[in-house]
Amino acid sequence: PIQIATTNEFNKIYVGATNTFAIKNNGTLWGCGSNQQGRLGVNSSTQNFTSFQQITTATNWVKVAPSYFHTIALKADGTIWGWGRNDNYQTGNTPATLNQPIPMQIGADTDWIEIATGTSSTSFAIKSNGTIWGWGSNPTSIIVSGSGTTTVSTPTQVGTDTDWVKMSVGGGHILAQKQNGTLWSWGGGDALGVGGTPPVTNIPQQVTTDTWKSFSTGTGTSFGIKSDGTLWA
Repeated sequence: PIQIATTNEFNKIYVGATNTFAIKNNGTLWGCGSNQQGRLGVNSSTQNFTSFQQITTATNWVKVAPSYFHTIALKADGTIWGWGRNDNYQTGNTPATLNQPIPMQIGADTDWIEIATGTSSTSFAIKSNGTIWGWGSNPTSIIVSGSGTTTVSTPTQVGTDTDWVKMSVGGGHILAQKQNGTLWSWGGGDALGVGGTPPVTNIPQQVTTDTWKSFSTGTGTSFGIKSDGTLWA
């Protein structure tokens, strides 16, 4: 282990594929590592930073969700911001572009409470009313139904349920949990965990009838810990 900052003010840390983000106690956001296609959000053409750079002057950042080439982040005021690669509208802004070097607000809503990104240029978020929304690339109908719809340019609600609380996004699938602890998946592939011939769908499918206390996705895998402490994949 090598210490990468001498300050003791950091409170939260989030790791991307080739960069790192951290939030200080004062709510400021910092990043280091790769800045290709603007993925650090520091408004610079420099490709790599070996020390932490401040991302805007805002002091109300609460969570970051970095992916391979883009990042979204949540502020305490319930707004979501995105930066980096946006060729599939994964940062939620138009026009589509390969390089968005500064954080831009995604939509105008102020009631977001949870965020996640996938490895296939996809972003998801949950609102305070328990609804779940997605935008960006649409592999295996992960956001909207139909293979002909390759991208979704603005946050679009998935289903009508109002009891979602957490999620983890893989490559072509997503795991999401409801308030009652049940786990659901949609998209496509064996990582859905629903047995048989996995569907390709944007309709949530329940993953067993158990309750889960933790779960996480890889690009094409899923892992979860049930309420009895057993680990499943």
